[in-house]
Amino acid sequence: MSKISLQILIDKKMKTKGEKAAKANGFDTIQDMLRFFLHSVINGTLITSIKTSSKNQNEDESYISPEAAARYHKDIEEFLVQDAKNPKKGARTVQEFMDMLNEDIKKLP
Repeated sequence: MSKISLQILIDKKMKTKGEKAAKANGFDTIQDMLRFFLHSVINGTLITSIKTSSKNQNEDESYISPEAAARYHKDIEEFLVQDAKNPKKGARTVQEFMDMLNEDIKKLP
């Protein structure tokens, strides 16, 4: 497996809060938490919740604007509608599961 270094510019306060959140959630480092997050996004297993800032709250870098929240909610809704149109198949045996995997592999470009 080849590895690369990913550099992300973030506010120092956000990094500090991220390190505390990582520890609080059982991760050794913020990098471990970000790897887990990225892996979950790639595999489609991430369940998200979006918080928006309001004029009554202090602005915080962890919040997104109401406009961005509306856009994300719209995207999530479109995804859920599209996902519902494609019902999931289940396998009852290992052989059925392997057959399904092989069918999917054949569809790859």
